Amino acid sequence: MKRDAELQPPFANFMGMKVTHLSRDKVEAEIFVREELNNRFGAMHGGAIMALADNLGGTATFANLPEGGVIRLSAQRNDDAVAIQVENSFDPDSPSSLKTGLGLENIRQRLNARYGSGASISVRTDGNCFLVNLRLPAQANGVPA
Repeated sequence: MKRDAELQPPFANFMGMKVTHLSRDKVEAEIFVREELNNRFGAMHGGAIMALADNLGGTATFANLPEGGVIRLSAQRNDDAVAIQVENSFDPDSPSSLKTGLGLENIRQRLNARYGSGASISVRTDGNCFLVNLRLPAQANGVPA
């Protein structure tokens, strides 16, 4: 995993990101505050912070993929909903110690608060494949389609 921490994409290097810790259950990184990354008020721009978060998510995802693993993403619009499926390989014999379900419960609560019964998320495993199905109401410019 040390190699994964050192082999960051060119964009992460350009932004000055450095992964300081990488394990199956945790990834940490730092980015140095500098004027080029500030917003007009002199604080770090939200885009720079989100870029760091995005890079951490990608690094953590690939760190936990088994050798030869695959991530697939598909999206389809039906009449009144958008269905998104994320599928990734995992090693069922090396479970994460962090399986508390808290993150998934937070997502369910946020979906319910925003869309009520119009949205759903389901998670399941099938052999060495982890599947997440997300259903969101179809909208055009924030208005239900």
